[in-house]
Amino acid sequence: MFPGRECAGHFAREFEKKISDAYSERELAELAEQTEFKIRKSKLTPSMFVDTILFKEMDNASVSLEDHCIALKQRYNLSIKKQSLAERFDATAVKFIQALLNRHLSTQITSAIEKEKLGNVFQHFSAVNIKDSTRFQVNECLKEHYPGSTGAASGAGVHIQYEFDMLNGKVNDLTVTDALRQDTTDAQQTVNEIEKGCLIIRDLGYFSTSVLEHVHKQEAYYITRPKPRMNFIDSQSGEEIDLNAVYRKMERKSLSHMEVPVVIGDQQLPTRLIIEMLPKKEVEKRLAKASKEAKKKGRALSTEYKSGARLNLFLTNVPIEWIGSTQIRKIYQLRWQIELRFKAWKSFYDLDAIKKMQRYRFECYLYSTLLLLMINLEIATNYFAILWKHTSQPLSLLKFYKTASQNLTVLRKGIMKGGDTLQKYLAFLYEISYEKLLTEKRKNHSGSLIEILTQNVVD
Repeated sequence: MFPGRECAGHFAREFEKKISDAYSERELAELAEQTEFKIRKSKLTPSMFVDTILFKEMDNASVSLEDHCIALKQRYNLSIKKQSLAERFDATAVKFIQALLNRHLSTQITSAIEKEKLGNVFQHFSAVNIKDSTRFQVNECLKEHYPGSTGAASGAGVHIQYEFDMLNGKVNDLTVTDALRQDTTDAQQTVNEIEKGCLIIRDLGYFSTSVLEHVHKQEAYYITRPKPRMNFIDSQSGEEIDLNAVYRKMERKSLSHMEVPVVIGDQQLPTRLIIEMLPKKEVEKRLAKASKEAKKKGRALSTEYKSGARLNLFLTNVPIEWIGSTQIRKIYQLRWQIELRFKAWKSFYDLDAIKKMQRYRFECYLYSTLLLLMINLEIATNYFAILWKHTSQPLSLLKFYKTASQNLTVLRKGIMKGGDTLQKYLAFLYEISYEKLLTEKRKNHSGSLIEILTQNVVD
């Protein structure tokens, strides 16, 4: 008997019902009508269309219209010409797939990580929302709709914003834009979605004092990196902090970190500034990269920049009684969990594998890939919480994504064909997760989600 099997079985039954309802012929036909995706007199049904793009046998950079036609013949004995199939990839088809993705996200089944097993650090927060983004280039033929950096190879690119609540196992945001939209723009446009009592963790790309002011007024909390060369005013002395002097002081006294209460921005927002001395190797890497960039522009690195490069800076409004200075940096490491997901999306699901094709076909592929990722993520996050509750061992999301990507044929049968295949597949996934996919403890490594969440140092 596997630990937590009863809880896993309960989730499997809930998930199977959700999927069987959402992907039935009737439901998909109704959704197609609502989004005006009409197949007209074709024998190609909305269900067949979903099947052929959601469960492609090749990645987006390899699959052809002819491949889809062959798959439809094999799966449904449906003969269709590739020109006729090409016509189905229009704006209404994109709306149809987007609606499927949005419906999946709006009906997420979640299992929260038990706060009681996390110690006292996270007891004060209703959610821990980590946000980050990923960009990738697409074929130049798409640059009119997805403009990218002029310095990039193709001049066209996609930008995906992703926010995940680590405590409650829930995706809060999954937004696709062109590559020119900045993280700061997203932070400002989504500021009203921040809820009281939550902790948000973001890197300096999202930094905006006006956003932090809103978070503070909303009685929510943040841990973030500030922009370089920002002015910090010491709350006690009223003087601007000289980071060069801070660096020399830390070096002289062999301090690994220090904290100063400061105010920032026009509104004089009170916040905690945590200053961390970087290891020598990290400083050398950072300076080498900056020197290379400066040389390209015919510049030299200033003394001020070199001093700043030796320090990591963090800002937070979390009370020091809740989380001490050293713990702030450790909790900030949670952001790398999102980076790991992006890595898995690209490595195992070829999210960024795109060839030359018309816009609407590209968008159907992109949103269907994101849908497949969210289906597997929902399974993974629930199993993560269940395994942690019953075994105190964390599931490796990278291992899970890899295993799930290798079993898409079984997942397809469970979703598109119904019956008890999906529940059997979910039972297999849970057993294999317990036996093979748990995070391995590595020497001198403490960066896994649970390892970070369960560190309760208050200094």
